[in-house]
Amino acid sequence: MRDFMQKYKKELDDLKIRDSFEDEIFNMITDSQKKRLIKKKFYFAKISRVAAMLLFFIVIGGSGYVMAKSWNIDDILRERFFDKVSADKIKKGEYDELAASGENGEITAKCINTMGDERTYIMLLEVSIKKEKVRDNRDLGFGIKAYCRGDNPSDYKVTSCPAEVTEEDDETVRCLVKYEMPLYFANYSSGKDEEIIIDICNFILDYKENPEIHSVYELEIPVTLSMDSIQKAEKIEVNQSMMIKNRKVFIENICLSEYKTEIEIKFYAKNYNDANKFWKIMAMDYIIDDNLEYKDQKVYLKLYHNGNPVDFADDYRDYAAVNSSDQNMEKKNEENNPGDYVNVLNLKAVDYKDGDTLELRYGESCIKIK
Repeated sequence: MRDFMQKYKKELDDLKIRDSFEDEIFNMITDSQKKRLIKKKFYFAKISRVAAMLLFFIVIGGSGYVMAKSWNIDDILRERFFDKVSADKIKKGEYDELAASGENGEITAKCINTMGDERTYIMLLEVSIKKEKVRDNRDLGFGIKAYCRGDNPSDYKVTSCPAEVTEEDDETVRCLVKYEMPLYFANYSSGKDEEIIIDICNFILDYKENPEIHSVYELEIPVTLSMDSIQKAEKIEVNQSMMIKNRKVFIENICLSEYKTEIEIKFYAKNYNDANKFWKIMAMDYIIDDNLEYKDQKVYLKLYHNGNPVDFADDYRDYAAVNSSDQNMEKKNEENNPGDYVNVLNLKAVDYKDGDTLELRYGESCIKIK
């Protein structure tokens, strides 16, 4: 240990690092460990000062006053973004590389690669932001939207994307950002070999707990996308119906992909509000009981794989139902807009194999799919 500490002190002397840097490195490492372990719901045990300095020496060594990249992209995807599917794709090389970038003087961003399947399209970006902007807040996010060149950007929704700090120095914080792009833009760009715009609209402090959103101006990245690495998804035609609350509901298709399971649903409604009120009945939700308190809705549409219910995805009903004859939703606020409304219910991925069973149930009603 004496030899190690002597070598460690010599490294510090060679780097001419200020006296307080030992304490800063120790705090940095333990904070990082705490964050990682809390996310995994493990008990945090403070590492010793010697262990912290050993970690510092191994990770940073003689490279200078910069936190080295101690995480690979697949590690970040798996352990920080909890995305095993994308992590495995990175590890297997099942992704398309990009090199488009942009900056506005305060933020520099680069689109580095894309991956996914026929139902989900993921883009990873490296983003550098001035440290003074984030005020040592390591729980960061970015608001991103995509649109076709020539479109009105205000017509498109901003997606809040998680970011993970990978490096920092006195002036800059660098992050890996994961953006799930609407699949339409990937298909459009790839099919026509045309550029789309990746617009970084804001950055978010305290992303998970109490988001504080700050606008970003003039940071638009033109990029041409590829679908070369995109994997196939299995689409099962169902075309059956069941009665839910005295209303006929058509189950059109079920799509099984690596990322999630999507159930395509159609039903009649009088207008937009009626459609979305009915949509809440089908999806897992909370209802108000006679005491005006929230309680779990016990009956909702469930998919069973080999007799076991499939969990809902985090964004299981993020999207509103739309009139199938009015896809641009121009009439969504009109009281008189009857017709067939469509939507997609998102569930977690199913590892479906030949011979497995799939059933869709709502109370006593059941549709045998496979």
